[in-house]
Amino acid sequence: MTSLTEEQAIALIKKSYGFLSFAVDVSIENGVAVISLPEQKEKAIEEAQRLFERGIGKAKQGDYNGAIKVLKKCLDLFPYHNEARRNLAMAYLENGDSEEAKNQLIDVLRIDPKDVWGYLLLANLYFQHEEDPDSAEPFYRKAYELNPDDPYLLNSYAALKLEKSENEEAQRLFKRSIDLNPQYPNSFAGLAILQHRQGESQSALETLDSLFSQQLSPDIRSVHVYERARAMYLQLSKELAENSYDPLMEFISDRCKSIEKVTGFPVELIEDSELKGVTAKTQLAWKHNRTEHRVIYQPNLPSVVPHLLAHELEHISLEFEARSEGKNKLFVTTNETIEKALQSLGDDRYKLREVALPNDEVNRLSLEWVSGLANQLFNCPLDMVIENRLYQKYPQLRPSQFLSLYQTQQENSAVLSSKDIRKLTPRKIYQANVAMNASYAQFADWLYKGNTEYTKPYKMSNVFATGDKLFHVWLDMHKGIGPGDEYALVGKFAEILKLQEWFEFRDDVPMKENPQGTTNPELLKTKEPATVMYLVSALERFGHMSPDEIQKVAFEIGLLGTAGIDYTKADRRYSLKSIPAEQFSGLQLLCLMYVGFKKIDPTLDTRLDFKDAYEMALKLFKP
Repeated sequence: MTSLTEEQAIALIKKSYGFLSFAVDVSIENGVAVISLPEQKEKAIEEAQRLFERGIGKAKQGDYNGAIKVLKKCLDLFPYHNEARRNLAMAYLENGDSEEAKNQLIDVLRIDPKDVWGYLLLANLYFQHEEDPDSAEPFYRKAYELNPDDPYLLNSYAALKLEKSENEEAQRLFKRSIDLNPQYPNSFAGLAILQHRQGESQSALETLDSLFSQQLSPDIRSVHVYERARAMYLQLSKELAENSYDPLMEFISDRCKSIEKVTGFPVELIEDSELKGVTAKTQLAWKHNRTEHRVIYQPNLPSVVPHLLAHELEHISLEFEARSEGKNKLFVTTNETIEKALQSLGDDRYKLREVALPNDEVNRLSLEWVSGLANQLFNCPLDMVIENRLYQKYPQLRPSQFLSLYQTQQENSAVLSSKDIRKLTPRKIYQANVAMNASYAQFADWLYKGNTEYTKPYKMSNVFATGDKLFHVWLDMHKGIGPGDEYALVGKFAEILKLQEWFEFRDDVPMKENPQGTTNPELLKTKEPATVMYLVSALERFGHMSPDEIQKVAFEIGLLGTAGIDYTKADRRYSLKSIPAEQFSGLQLLCLMYVGFKKIDPTLDTRLDFKDAYEMALKLFKP
């Protein structure tokens, strides 16, 4: 039994069908409600649902004009379809028509005064678009009363509380939203902003790490959220790196002591603000015949210095581990490998003639290209090994590491975007360089679990597939890399890039046989007066020779040096094919090689400490 009239009962039954209420026919027969859906209206419902889903799809793709057009057709068929009307309001809002959006939302609440999302969207409109938090709050409160477990509502309401500096309540709402829907990016971003404002930068960084560890939302409306989160991640990393400089440098000092204890050689850190071509480099004691390792670095940006130093120190550890196991390899370029490399460039090396460069300058730049790409081939896979080790072993270093890798990626992507570099660089050099840059970008994105997008600009490059192969070689090998296995990684890179003939791997001298090298740097220093005169003589000799002739001399001595040049005995004489009918002492050869490489490739590290002597020789030399 009911006290409702027949008309009231019919109205109540129809209302229970929501947006379909006007489509169903309801009658009361002998106290029994008879409900039917006419075939014509059933087809209209199917068409309306199809239009609704199509409109939603267009909105997700960012086609708001198309979404508005389709959703209006849906509402023409069923004016009480509140979900369609709400999405129409959002499309209007995204399109910049806040007044029409507001009208649609008012209609939503007129149709259903308990529509939670109607209140939520109206509150968002006042708060986010009209910047009127006081008008927005009652609508948020009403929506919250109706459904306190809606993650989207909780996020928006938390943002309002954050705006009003009600931080404790804002944090509670953000965290509850994340618990309810970990795939919604806005709540993570909002919580990170709150933590940053409260001076909790590390917590904010960890919150953003959690955001990017989730599967990214495919909704195009989330794109700007991820962009802001990535920008915030960079900002937070910079702040943390700058604020933790002193403790990080203490960490570096401890690492130096640890390496000295393990390798038997102390580490000397040397600032060089004029260091060219690289931000840091290491001169290993056993390779440079010194009693210490030297790490030379640019001090220009303190926030990245700890990472630069940690990277070089890890490189020392990596090579020491390989030497300890008798598995270390020497990456060597010789006269023969350089000749093969130059031949592989073909006529492409003469592109520079288009800008009217003389032949000797073309030759010099060609040597720089070959040397630079060989160095990149060796260092790119090793850098992946080192950076992964740093990330896993030293969490405190991560902000400085992130900032440093960001700078590297910016420099690398500049090569891709430069039309002049592409036009003038030999095709083989350019493609191999970009492929390795692409692989390193993928590596960084993998390392930071998606909170970077360094790979994005490379995806349209015609060598991205090659870069992808290189990265997957790393991915396949990285878990099982032991001492010395990094050289196999270099070899695989060389195979993919077809650069196997650009270098040689030679077995290193076992540590137990030659722990401190075979030469005496102190003795070499005592010979500096003679060194100066030999350097002046070399400058005079090369003043009458072409760049190609100088190159042959320097390369021949470099190749001879791989077997050892004895500069301790003045009566030990050497002959050169490139300078027949003469004989030279070991010290003379070293001076000829040093000056020769200064002429053809000033950036090349000859591993000879002749800097002071060379400067004096230049002052004495009169062309």
